[in-house]
Amino acid sequence: MRLEGYAAYGYTYVESADFSIGKEKFEFDAVSSHRLKAGARVHYVVSETSRIMAGLSYEHELDGKTALRTGSIETEGENIKGGTFGAETGLSFAPSSSSNWTIDATARAFAGERQGVSGTIQSTWRF
Repeated sequence: MRLEGYAAYGYTYVESADFSIGKEKFEFDAVSSHRLKAGARVHYVVSETSRIMAGLSYEHELDGKTALRTGSIETEGENIKGGTFGAETGLSFAPSSSSNWTIDATARAFAGERQGVSGTIQSTWRF
C-alpha cells in the first residue's frame, strides 16, 4: 500500500468577449480564477496485474468573478469563491505482468461550490 499526498495551485484566465445576436449586443467581462487544492490518495496492489486507488481532496476558489452586460442591462457579477470536496476511486488493469498495455478507469464526485460527477477510461500502450 502506498499513500500519496499532493497540493496544487491553479490559475485560469479567460479573455472578455463581445458578440451580437440580431440587434442585441452582449459583453462578457474577463474572468481570472485562483484555486488551491490539496488531497491524498491510497494506492493498493491487488495482484501483479491490477491496482486500486481511492482519494479525498479539498479545493478552494480564492478569487473569481464575472459579469454580463446587454444593452443598458448589467447583471450582478457571479462570485465563484468557495470550497469543493472531492472523492475519487480507480482501477488499473494489465492483461499480464509483462504487458505494455494497461486500462485505467477512474470515477470522481464533487460537493460544495462545484457539484457533480465525472469519470474517465483510458487505455495506454507503452513502448
